[in-house]
Parts: sequence; C-alpha cells; structure tokens
Amino acid sequence: MRKIINSLVYFFDCIIPKNDKQFAFSSFPAISDNSYAMFKYLYLSSKNLKMIWLLSDTKKIDMYKKILTCDLDLSESDFMNITFVQKNSMLGLFYYARSKYVFFTHGLYPRVKFPKNHILVNLWHGMPLKTIGLLDDPNNKDIPGSTYTIATSVFFQNYMSKAFGLKEYDVLVSGQPRNDILFEKNNCLRKFNIDINQYKKIFLWTPTYRQATIGYTNIDGEIFNGLPVIAEEYEVLNQNLKTLDSFMIIKLHPMDILNRNKFKKYTNLLFLTSDDLTRYCCQLNQILGSVDVLMTDFSSIYIDFLLLNRPIGFVMDDFEKFSNSRGFVMENTKDYMPGEFISSKNNFFDFLNKCIEGLDDFKDKRREANDIFNEIKTGFSKQLWFEILEREK
Repeated sequence: MRKIINSLVYFFDCIIPKNDKQFAFSSFPAISDNSYAMFKYLYLSSKNLKMIWLLSDTKKIDMYKKILTCDLDLSESDFMNITFVQKNSMLGLFYYARSKYVFFTHGLYPRVKFPKNHILVNLWHGMPLKTIGLLDDPNNKDIPGSTYTIATSVFFQNYMSKAFGLKEYDVLVSGQPRNDILFEKNNCLRKFNIDINQYKKIFLWTPTYRQATIGYTNIDGEIFNGLPVIAEEYEVLNQNLKTLDSFMIIKLHPMDILNRNKFKKYTNLLFLTSDDLTRYCCQLNQILGSVDVLMTDFSSIYIDFLLLNRPIGFVMDDFEKFSNSRGFVMENTKDYMPGEFISSKNNFFDFLNKCIEGLDDFKDKRREANDIFNEIKTGFSKQLWFEILEREK
C-alpha cells in the first residue's frame, strides 16, 4: 500500500506545474532553525512570493502567526501570501508539488521520489559530529531525498555527501542559514526575565539526547536520570551560580526524553524546551548569540558558536560509551573540540569559575577550528540562495 501511495504522490508531483514564485518550508520544531532563517531571508529580500509552511500540527497556527508577527512585524494583510497547511493532507501535497523550491530540516515525505524540475533542499539541523543518515545505517531506506543539501565547509561536504547519498557537487558550501540570526539584535533573554546587566556571565547549556522520545530512539552513551555530570543536583548548581552572580539557561534537545520532566523554578537557573521557545517567539540561535559561554557535549551547536569565538565547555562523562554506541563521523573527535572537557562535578564548577575570572586558553584553537568548520562567516542564507540560483541557470 505504501508503495502505491508513494507512486501516486510522485505521479501527482510530475503532472502539477511548478510555480517558481512559490516556496514551501518544513522544520522540526515548526517555524524554526534553518528553514525559518531561509524563509525570513527570502520573505524580506523578495516581493510577491507565495510562502507555504508544511506543518505536522495545524492546531497551533495562531502561535506560528505570532512568531512571524513578533519577528517580522507583520500585519494581518501580510499573511495573504503566507499559508499554513497540514503536510500529510491532499492540500499539503498539492502545495508541496506546486512549489518550485522546498526547504526542510527533517525528512519530509520519506521514500517518495520527485521530478528533476522540483528543487528540494535538505537544510538539515547541524553539521555531523555524530553519525547520521547512511553513515549511521547504510541500509536506511528513509533517508530524505533532495536535490541539494548544505555544508558549512569543504571539511563537512564529504560527510554530508555520504550521509545523504548525494554527489559532493550537490552539497552546497553555504553555511547554515540559521547563523544569520546569531548576529541580529534581539530581546529574547528579556522575554524570559533575564537581565544581562544583572549578571557577570550568562551560560547556555545544551546537552544532546542520550535517548529520544521520537525518531531515532536508540540509546546513545549512558542514560541519566538527570543531566550529565551533575545528575539532578540542580539546587547545588543554582546556589553556585548565585555565588558567581551568573545565570544559566539549560535548553533541552527537542527529542530528549527529559522533556517529560517537570523542573522547578530557580533564581539563577532556567530550563527551556522547544515549546517554551515557540511560546515566547524565540529562535534558539537568538539565545545562542546573546550568551557569554556555551556548554554542550556531542551537539554540533558549538560549530555555530565558533563564529562568535566565545568560551565553550564540553560536558560529558560518557564519551567512550557514546563513541561505542552511536559513534562519530570523524576520527580523533576531541581534536576538533576546542574547549574544556568536563567529566566531573569538580571540573564543572571549576569551569564556571574560570569563565567568571576571564581565564580562556582556547581562543586560538577556536579560531583554527572555526576556519576549518565555517568557511562562510556571514550572509549564510544569501550565499545559499545564490548557490541554488547558480546551479539552476
């Protein structure tokens, strides 16, 4: 039955003429990440475009309109050219097939072929540190098909090519569109009642998931009841931050099983989920660009943060177990991680103190890593669109 449906979708796609002024976007979470940044660039730089958001949940359309209104200062009349539609519906398939260009961050319609005149751009959601796609499972039949995908440098071009089964030529070295947002002024921290003038340092901690609730649900590394290294000693962390006159945001991965937890409120510590960002009309990279220090582990978010050359701490006490389960795309992975490695509570709190004191031994190493990982340093969405137009001449 699935093969029949996929064949019908492909036939439908072939016979519907493409509108080169119509663009479709899909992301997880909705209205976020690289797809949102690309939408924003195209919307602000071009006129008379028809913009389509393909959604998994159309019950939150008012919330999604609010996100666009807050960031782009839209009026109700501006939504005449912006359509929100359920992606798994006949209408969604029609808009998808009618749109000349489709941008997405996760698999859109798995195993569905598309004609050559339909330009699908897999923006993904970060450069691969962990194994992804065909690098993780060579027999994976649900790898999203696309005309192009993107990389931040030639270094990653080869990995992205192998991960998604594309020729290297079709991996566009453009940088990630979401990194345009890093350099924009915003008031996201104020929306969460965080006054940057009140603290010596603002920390952002973004642990990646060891077990997900959806999608890839294998167990990677070691499962914790709480967070790596500090477990559930959140009150101890909060008191330490108070002593240091600092604040920490802990942003959970949208797929992390920890999203099911209910965290209490603290004076100097804030837990955020992707739903919180949606509710307050914030993009993660708006917060990333506003903080002084990033703490993460196997998440490629640090590759984005390298563009700012600010301190990074890698919090992980299960490196070997993770390496032996999910694994990494490159050998000697730690050589490409320019920052403190934090594997104990003492290391954790020592790192916080070092940041407060302004001790930073990794500026040059971050600069070197940034040159390897991020060939494009600004104008990422513009560069991607230029690359696509060049290919489609």
